[in-house]
Amino acid sequence: MDIYKEDLHIHTNFSPCGHPSATLENIIAESVKKGMKKIAITEHYYSPESNEGDGWVYTTPQKILNHLKELKEKQAELKPPFVILIGIEADVRKNGIDYIPEEILDSCEIVMACLHHIPGTKIRWNHRYGEEEHGIVKQVVKENGKAKLIEDTLKLYLKISKNRRINQIGHPFKELAMSTLTNKENLIPEDLLISFYDNLKENNISLELNPSIWGIATPESKFFIRNYIDYLKLAKERGVNFYFGSDSHRPDTIGQNSRKEIDELLIGRK
Repeated sequence: MDIYKEDLHIHTNFSPCGHPSATLENIIAESVKKGMKKIAITEHYYSPESNEGDGWVYTTPQKILNHLKELKEKQAELKPPFVILIGIEADVRKNGIDYIPEEILDSCEIVMACLHHIPGTKIRWNHRYGEEEHGIVKQVVKENGKAKLIEDTLKLYLKISKNRRINQIGHPFKELAMSTLTNKENLIPEDLLISFYDNLKENNISLELNPSIWGIATPESKFFIRNYIDYLKLAKERGVNFYFGSDSHRPDTIGQNSRKEIDELLIGRK
């Protein structure tokens, strides 16, 4: 299947950051219009069981279970002309995604894991932070050191890359693109990257290609963006499977998959 006709990272308005127009009906209609062949609904799952609350809107286990069931029933009723997978975007914490009840994982047709927090803190990486929040992030970086935070971040990726309940890793290294962590002196250690990629291959976990990463970089992290494609090239060399994910939160952004650098990486298209 042409992965340019896939989008395996879409949110409905059930997710706290989803646009009100992001109903399953509208998502299907937009996907049909764009000729999609396969999509995935990956709803945010933040849970108090993780014991690392940061003020984000929590989703109780029963609420997500009910929602997944309703999505599957609605899909059966609408009969879309393409494949839809129903699942979650699991927030990665210090214990990976082990805090998520097995019943929820069993109800998912797809489980995507994503990092959203600075390792060991309740602080979310977020390019939309205001001056005060950026000050907090910079203080954490100053106290811990860039190299250690990068290493701690990669260790979390290594942890989830061994979990066979996970199907895919969403917006990889996005949090580093949002930060001031990476520069010429603080690149991602290649040995950790290789271990991460080899685990993904062994456990059949796919890595997301998300072109939006070029749009969220802060001025301080442009060096990271220049090296991002090299990180992806290394993943390809290690035999990692890729998939496209737009991280769509409203229907009109579904299928926004193409990016010159990624096109060249995958198929040599320029």
